[in-house]
Amino acid sequence: MEQSEIANWLDAFADRVADGMTGRPDRNSDIPAKLVALVGLACSPDRKASFDSLLCYIMAANGLHAAAAKARSMNDYNWARSLHEQGQLFLSYATGDLEMMVLQSMNAR
Repeated sequence: MEQSEIANWLDAFADRVADGMTGRPDRNSDIPAKLVALVGLACSPDRKASFDSLLCYIMAANGLHAAAAKARSMNDYNWARSLHEQGQLFLSYATGDLEMMVLQSMNAR
């Protein structure tokens, strides 16, 4: 996959998260299940850091922060705060993956 294709996929994923989470999540949406799967991946006791998971965490956070901004613009402040906090959680997962990748790289030398 070319770099531009990856960037387009990541942008589309962030947009889907934002659209799927701005209002209360639609029960027919697959976005909440995808976010739960990412949390499960991040919290797994045998967690392995990867570039793929790092990008998914970042784009989930990006989408959740965009959804929070949209919810705030609709005066749904409690939901906006919740979405923002969830976005921050995904950024912490990304930071953890990045740390693990750096440590793996340093230990490989």
